[in-house]
Amino acid sequence: MFYYKQVNAGQIVSVEAKTHPATSPGFVPATQAEYDSFLASLPPPPPPNPPRDLEAEMDALEARVHRIEAFLGQ
Repeated sequence: MFYYKQVNAGQIVSVEAKTHPATSPGFVPATQAEYDSFLASLPPPPPPNPPRDLEAEMDALEARVHRIEAFLGQ
C-alpha cells in the first residue's frame, strides 16, 4: 500500500492510501503511521438519519387533506 498526505502550514490536512504509486496533485509520500494517526484524529461520523416511514407520512398527509376538505365543506 502507498500512503500520501497533503500538508498545509505544517499540518496534515488530508491523506490517501492507494495500491499503486500514483501521487495526487498536492500530496507527498507519507508513512502508514502518519496515515493511521490522521484517521484516528478525525471525529466519528454523525449517526445516519433514521429511515423514513413513507406509509405513515402518506397517512398523515391524507388525514390533513381530509381535515382541509371538511373545513372547506367539500
